[in-house]
Formats: sequence, C-alpha cells, structure tokens
Amino acid sequence: MKKFIFCTLGIFFLCSFLIGRGQVMEKEKLYDSGKIKELTGEGLKMIAFPIGGLGTGNITLGGRGEIRELEIFNRPAKGKAPDSTFFSIWAQEQGKESVAKILERQYFPPYVSWMGIPRNQLPGVSRFNEVIFKGEYPFAYLTFEDEAVPLEVKLEAYNPFIPLAPDKSGFPAAIFNWKIKNVTTSSVKVSLAFSMLNPIKTLDPSSRQSFGKNLNQYIDEGGFRGVKMWSNRGDEDALEYGSLAFIVTEKDVDAQTRWYRGGWWDNAHIFWDDFSDDGRIENVTDSEESPEGRSDVATLLVHIELKPGEERIVPFYLTWHFPNRENYWNREEEVKGKRFKNFFAMKFQDAWDVARSLIKNGEELYRDTQTYHHVLFGSTYPSYVLDALSSQASSLKTNLVMRTEDGKLFGFEGLTDDSGCCPMNCTHVWNYEQTLAYLFPSLERTMRETDFLHNTFANGYQVFRTLMPLGKYWWTYKPCADGQMGNVVRVYREWKLSGDTEWLRKLWPKVKAALEFAWEGVGEVSEDLKWQKDRLHLPWDPDKDGVMEGEQHNTYDIEFYGPNTMTGSLYLAALRAASDMAEGVGDKKKADEYLKIFQKGSKQYDSLLWNGEYYIQKVDVMEGLVVPEYLRTPEKKCENPACKGKESPGGRKDALEKGDIVPKYQYGEGCLSDQLLGQYLAHAAGLGYVLPKENVDKAVKSIFQYNFLKDLSRFSNVQRVYALNDEAGLLLCSWPKGERPALPFVYSDEVWTGIEYQVAASLIYSGHIDEGLTIVKALRERYCGFNRNPWDELECGHHYARAMASWAVLLALSGYQYDGTTGFIAFSPKINTDDFSTFWSSGTGWGSFNLKGNEVVLKVEYGSFKLAKLGLSRGYGFRSIKTLRVRSGKAGANLKLEKDLAVVYLDGPVMLKPGDQIEIVFDR
Repeated sequence: MKKFIFCTLGIFFLCSFLIGRGQVMEKEKLYDSGKIKELTGEGLKMIAFPIGGLGTGNITLGGRGEIRELEIFNRPAKGKAPDSTFFSIWAQEQGKESVAKILERQYFPPYVSWMGIPRNQLPGVSRFNEVIFKGEYPFAYLTFEDEAVPLEVKLEAYNPFIPLAPDKSGFPAAIFNWKIKNVTTSSVKVSLAFSMLNPIKTLDPSSRQSFGKNLNQYIDEGGFRGVKMWSNRGDEDALEYGSLAFIVTEKDVDAQTRWYRGGWWDNAHIFWDDFSDDGRIENVTDSEESPEGRSDVATLLVHIELKPGEERIVPFYLTWHFPNRENYWNREEEVKGKRFKNFFAMKFQDAWDVARSLIKNGEELYRDTQTYHHVLFGSTYPSYVLDALSSQASSLKTNLVMRTEDGKLFGFEGLTDDSGCCPMNCTHVWNYEQTLAYLFPSLERTMRETDFLHNTFANGYQVFRTLMPLGKYWWTYKPCADGQMGNVVRVYREWKLSGDTEWLRKLWPKVKAALEFAWEGVGEVSEDLKWQKDRLHLPWDPDKDGVMEGEQHNTYDIEFYGPNTMTGSLYLAALRAASDMAEGVGDKKKADEYLKIFQKGSKQYDSLLWNGEYYIQKVDVMEGLVVPEYLRTPEKKCENPACKGKESPGGRKDALEKGDIVPKYQYGEGCLSDQLLGQYLAHAAGLGYVLPKENVDKAVKSIFQYNFLKDLSRFSNVQRVYALNDEAGLLLCSWPKGERPALPFVYSDEVWTGIEYQVAASLIYSGHIDEGLTIVKALRERYCGFNRNPWDELECGHHYARAMASWAVLLALSGYQYDGTTGFIAFSPKINTDDFSTFWSSGTGWGSFNLKGNEVVLKVEYGSFKLAKLGLSRGYGFRSIKTLRVRSGKAGANLKLEKDLAVVYLDGPVMLKPGDQIEIVFDR
C-alpha cells in the first residue's frame, strides 16, 4: 500500500512538474523577443506584400518573388496577375555553361485550368527551386535558392515609409534592390532584366477594345535610364490617362521598347531565346503605337561582371502616375461619377518625374526609412507584436486610402477585390485605428477637420460617412452614437499629440455641438435638413444624466436600444475629453458642466449595468421612440411576469414591461467584447479610467475568459467566417449566463481582428498582460502565409481599417503617454522592464526610448521635440537623479513622485532635434 501511495504521489508530482514546466515554456514563447519569422515553402502561397506610396495605390509582391498584382489604377485588383511582367536573371561562370531563370520560385500546385496553366506569366520557363521571404514592413527581404545558379541572389523591396513625412512617404513607386554575390572562385557574368507589358487600357466599359495606341519609350537622362509607358487612347481627363516607368542607374544596359510583334506566342519565344543565349538582348528603342486591341512588352536589362566573392547592389525603380480618380462607389447623384485629382498629381508631372525625384532624394529617403525600421524592429516586443504593428501599417500604402488635391486623406472601411468597400471615413470603424494617428498625425487631423468642419451641422448632427469630392451635400443617414462620441475623443488625442491649441480652437464650436447633440437631438432645422428629423426621433441623453438611452446606431450596422457601455463608455470618454479641451480653450463653464455629467454618468452606468463580472445592456424602448418593423423580434414580446419595470433615477425602465416591443439584434445579458470601447480610447489618449478601475479590470478579464476560444472547431457560427477549425479567436460576444437572444446582433459570433487588438490593448492596460499577448499571438498565427496573407487582415474587405488598432498594443505595452501642450512624455513598460526599448512618436518628432537598469536614453531620430517633463513608472523605484545630460551636456532637473509616475522636471524646456538625446542615470 505504501509503495502504491508513494508511486501515486510520485506520478502526481511529476505531472505537476511537467505541467508547470509546460506553462513556463508557453510563457517564454509568449514573451520571446525573437526575430521575425522567415517564410518558405507552403508559407509563401498567400503572400501579397503591398509596396506603394501613401494614397498612391500599390503593387503587391508575392511570396514566390512575383509581381502579383498591379493596383496602381486607383482601385484594387486582387487576384489579377499582370501579363508578362517579371524579373529574370542570366549567369555564366567562367568556363561553364550559362543558366537563365525567371527570378521567382517555382509554381505551387494545384496546376488546374481549362487549358493548362495560364501562360500570361510564362509558368513553363525555368524558375528558382525555393525562396525565403521575410517581411518587416516597409521592407520585404527575399533570398532565392537554386544550386544551378552560381550566385547568391537576394532582393530588398520597399517604398519610402517615414513617419511624420506623408509627402516623402507618398511616392507612387516600388524599389527593388537586387543584391547579387559571386560565390564561386571564378568570375561570373550576370544579366538582370525586368520585362513588363504596358498595362494601360481603356477604363470606359463601352469600349470594345481595351488595349491599343500604347507607347513605350526608351529615355537616357544621363544619371539614369529606362522605359516610360503611356497610351494615346484617352484625353487628359480620362481615367486611364497617365504613365509608368521602370528605370536603372547602371550604364551597361540593353533595352527593348517592344518585343517581336507576331502571332501566337512568338514574342515570348524570340525574347527568351535571345536572353538565355548570351544574357544580352537586341536593342529596340523606337517608339511606335501598339495596334488596336494590343499592347507591347518592354524589357530593360543590366549587365555586370562579378569577381570571385564580389557583391553588387543593382536597383530597379518602378514608378506610376495616374492622376484622375472617379467616385465609382457612391450612388448619390451629387457625387456619383464625379472626378478629382490625386495629391501626387500636384507634385509630379508623370511617372518619369516621380523617378527623377525618387533617385535624386534616394539616399535620404532610404536612410530615414531604414532608421524607422531599425528603431521599430529593435524594440523589445515579442516578434508577433512587431509583426502586428508593422503589417497593419501597410494598409496605409494600399487603395484603402487616398489623398485629394488639397492633401486631405480619405479612407474606405476595407476593399473588395476590385473596389473600395463602405465609403468614406466611416467614424465608427476608424474609431479603433491608432496607426495613422501616431505615424502620420497631420493626415489624421485632416480626417477630424472633415468630420467636424464639414460633416457636423450647427445642431451637432454629425454625418458618419463622407460624400466626396466635398461639397454642399451630405450622406443622409441617421447619426452614429459610437462614431460621434469616439470622434470627440479623437480630437482630444490629435490636440495632445500636436500640442496645437489653435487647431483645437478652430474645431471647438463643432466639437462642443457634436457632444451636446446627445442632450438636444435634432431640434428645429431648416427645410433642407428635414431629413435629420426622420433619422433620429429622440436625443441620446435628454435628461443630461450622463447615460445614453433609446436608439443608438453603432458599428455593428444595427441599433442598440437602452443603456449599454459600448456606446456609453465612449460617451463618458467624450465628456471627460471635452472637459479638458474646454479648459484648454478657456471655456471653464463648459469644462465644469461636462465633468459633472461625466462623474454622474460613470456612477450610473456602473450601478445600472455591472453584474459582478462584466457590463451588460439594459434593453429599453423609451416612450415616444419608434422601433422600425424590421427590427421587431417576430411574434416576440416581453411575456415575463417580472417585466414590471421600476423607474431608475433617470426615469428609464430597468426592464421591459409586459407587452412591450422587444427589438432584434441586442446583446442584453451578454458579455460584449466592445463593452469598454470608450475605455480603450480613453487609455490610449491618456484620459485614465472612465468607469471604476476595479470593475473595468475585472470586466476585460471576463471578456478574455468567456469570449476567447482556443479551438473554434467546437463553436458553430452561421455568420461571416474570419476564423475557423482549430484556430483561436475572440468572439464579438458570448452569453456565459444564458439568455442569449433568439436573434442577437448580426455579427455577434464573428471574429474581427480590430476588436481583438482593442481587447488585447485593454487587457494590457488593465494589467492582464499574458491574456493580451495571447490574443495577439493567436491572431497573427491565423495570418501565417500558408493560410492567409500576413499583410491583409480581413473584415468587411481587404486591409480593413479597424485592424490598425494594432498600434494600441505598442501604446499599452510601453505605457506611452504624451502631451504636446506641456512637453510631457512618459513610459511605463509592461514587459522586459529591466532592458526595454521602444519606438515612440509624437505630432512633431519620433525616435527611440531605451531603459536598462538605472539608465534611460530618449533619442530623437526625426523631426523635433519639445521636452519639459519625462515620466517613468514608479515601479522602478527611482528616488533621485544621479546625472542628466542633454546633447552630451549636463542639465538641471528635479524628480517628483506623482500618482503612478516618477516625473523628471527639467529646469527649462529643451527642443531636441534629430540625433539629440537625453540621458539620465537614476539612484533607486
């Protein structure tokens, strides 16, 4: 018996040890600051890495190294591979036979088509055996492997990406830096060639012929040379009007402005036989219009010779310039079919001009892009967090966004395969985004200006989608509770990041009106605005008790009825932000009023909706509110004998009375992942808690506990599917205590990456770091190359804007705070606290922050930065300043302990410029 007991105890302790060790190993993986994962083999299949300028359109680089899509004609082109567009290489080691290949990996199965594999990219021509792809946006690094090639072949592809510099980040271009190294003991002759079919075709659907009158011209400008492409089919207002160019700076080149014009596939035969023979091609440099219905392929070839061990970098530049856009996405008569210009059309004359400027400023653009890359990827975050941060920034370099002639930025919610989806500047979706706000804050401010100076009426009614080009017309739909209140908070964020109180003054009257619309509603309006009366029957908070009620349209494309903290926390955050903004512009009376309503509302929401674990919704139909027929639950009324609602202090019912209409698409007793959306925005903007801290921290933990599923194969979802099988994901809502409505809100069972990032950041802010990281890790494992494109997170479309909430994960993990009005910056790292590094950005400058032991270094890499106060987490136990140096010179300062921070007060503000840094050594 004793042996049995000892044996049982031994097994128990061994199992406990193994389980504990397994948990430790899992945690080590969770916090691993390893390198970004390299993808190869099957992991390359779904890759489409966007390369292009901010608001210019883009190409996509496939995982095999192929140019996968040309999305340069002011709309997406998913799944449309360009014809005869590829890089190729020829090499001959001294004394040996030559080898020629297309610079791509071999094709993946299945090899299925009705007449063999489509030949538009010459799939039957020899390619490399394997490619290793590492994406660290904005750079793609590819290594091409094939034993038959006597070279080491690598590619670095990118477009300039420089935070705070939207114009420098707005070149309509893709840059390919080919790195070729001779790995033999003999000299090797090498030819690199880029071939491209002139892709310009008429975009007029009434035209019978899409191609024709296309021209390719060889130009040598001395310092660089290449091929310019355009078409003579349309006039200067045509959508297809514009040009492309591909250019090199090497001097030993061959060029063909057109391949042999013949039947069948004669042109490809002639080209490949000529190229693969000796690595040279016959020069054809005349410019001749292509026949009707046809276009020409042009090739630009660079020839080099490498000594043993020698390495050369050979850059190719692909540029484009299609200045004319058309509003194809709206049905409204005022804007349907209207045309306008891209911002880059104001800067460049054509694609050749783009290339000229790009090459002239190339060293500076590359240096600043590399600096951003090195600082971001040198940050001490887990690799999957860095992946999430950088990959979602790539959406800004796709057709998701555009810039108009005046420089303003506009964005869809997402993209279909060939158009924009859900236009434009949708406030309730862009509510979540933080990436643009922190990397290109000047463009984010243009969105607030459109929201408030154009889309907000004198009565505070705010249109949550924008008709463009802008004019005296608006989208005539009901106002959006979450978008409108979130917008107020985002004005606060932009004000603090910029430190520009004059900018705030310009917006303040409309910001104030948008907030107070919650109290007043539509009110009396002129005849031309009568449509507003039909869209919203009652105000959201008519008694000014700080609690929204009645009909609240929101990001789920439905209306919530009654108090809920999804829209309610946004209202509280808006009141809190507005109080501070009123102080900033000298409106003390309003500041006090907003603060009092905020305090009252915070208490009431907590009292009314807190169930001990999370915040719920009180489904409530106010007297006088009309519930549309389509929103009424079929033959479903409140028959519960307990439906005798006692009156709350605000005069609303705590429960529906017997016989009341029960609206469809509510969440009621559910645990909503977005229940603290306003708290998320408040944290990110530095406003603090808008509901009791203890309950907020517990609620976000409950969201993780109930809504995060490690294996979705056990969950059934009849709605849209973004995660499935054994994948993990966060549901939008669950009903852990039962009482799930027969028809819950329409997206309740879905998994949205934007909300996953929001919840992950919220968990980290509340101290639940493991849980927050677990969500991010699981999310990025769903975008691993073999299953989905890592640079295209989906929701209602490709490159969905909500997913740019990923930047909030950096804000939460670094504990970053910034106030440009006072010159205050602070960090409270949540991981790797004794050896921590991060990228940071403000409205005027960006750089690096490093903390190791007792030493802190804050460095400016770009722009300028006024510093008066530097805060650090009190958890470090810093008690005094041992030394402090600014720009290598000593400076005076004192240390004060304030709330959760130890704050260094400089004797006077200092303006830091690129290369400047402040170094502090503390005593603990």
